[in-house]
Amino acid sequence: MRPTDHVSAVLSHYYMPRAPEKVQYLGGAGGFSGARIWKVAADGKSFCLRQWPVGHPTIERLQWMHRVLQQAARAGLGFLPLPLPTRDGQTCIRKSGHLWELTPWMPGNADYLQAPSVEKLQAALKCLAQFHVAVAAFDGRSPETGRSDGFALRASQLRRYLQGGLVELQRQLHYETWPEVAEIGHQLIEQVNDLGPRFLPELSLMSHQRFPLQICIKDIWHDHILFDGQRVGGIVDFGAMNIDTVASDLARLLGSLVGDSTVVPTTFNADSGIDGGTGGDGESTDSWQLGLAAYHCVRPLSDGERRAVQVWDRANVLLSGLQWLSWVFIDGREFENRPAIVSRCRDNLARLIALSGASPTS
Repeated sequence: MRPTDHVSAVLSHYYMPRAPEKVQYLGGAGGFSGARIWKVAADGKSFCLRQWPVGHPTIERLQWMHRVLQQAARAGLGFLPLPLPTRDGQTCIRKSGHLWELTPWMPGNADYLQAPSVEKLQAALKCLAQFHVAVAAFDGRSPETGRSDGFALRASQLRRYLQGGLVELQRQLHYETWPEVAEIGHQLIEQVNDLGPRFLPELSLMSHQRFPLQICIKDIWHDHILFDGQRVGGIVDFGAMNIDTVASDLARLLGSLVGDSTVVPTTFNADSGIDGGTGGDGESTDSWQLGLAAYHCVRPLSDGERRAVQVWDRANVLLSGLQWLSWVFIDGREFENRPAIVSRCRDNLARLIALSGASPTS
């Protein structure tokens, strides 16, 4: 069957009074997960048809994700792409070896970096906090307190890189594979080799701390936050959803929206959200404070969680570029949007250089 035949067969499982007027293939829609996206126009509405990669997620995990989104929607969150039921009441189907889902097409554009504003930043962080509050007690179970698997994984990864992994990765940077990324890669490795020993102790310490653990989005970043004017029209792509500290989502989102986190405010008050922060001399620091304050007004953060946000962000800066290098030069992965990969690596290098002027958290 041709891909268009698969799409028609999948859509036949959903109740639509009339055949779709238009089905537009969008490839990965700018994403890197391997999912394929179609925009479907039917009955005066727009829908998103997603084909998940083979083997990820499993049907049990995808159904779990859908139940989480449904619980959040019942709490009144209207910015989530709830899966539509099939004719037999399921939230996904299996066809041609893939899992498929159909959701409403969420309004807005991922345009924060093109048109940033305080209103957008605060709206995004409040929506994230609302989601965390809505799903904290999933299936009636309250969050448990424990060690973060995410921190443990990052500490282990950085340790392995510093104990020989960087040398091996550098050997794999063949210019004939992708010269532009190879050139950036050598600089990334040099920076991590210099900075890693300085920041590994704080990351190791965080891997032994205990936090409230709950459902987190895990891959919430700039391209997954759609703005409709100054408000959030939708949050998309929940394929990485898992249990962890909320600091993981905060660091991922703020790091992608506003960049470097030089100073995290130390205390908050109920009126302004910020009180007694040590202050910074850069716009990105102020943006981190504003974003954390907006989140805190909805879902209060402990001092330990605020410190964890900064350490997680630094771990992301140290490790994310290396992950791209591993995917390209070791795993041999191919990406539709090659300029976007180059841009991501350059951005990571810029943040590594900025991190060289920072001190570990106390």
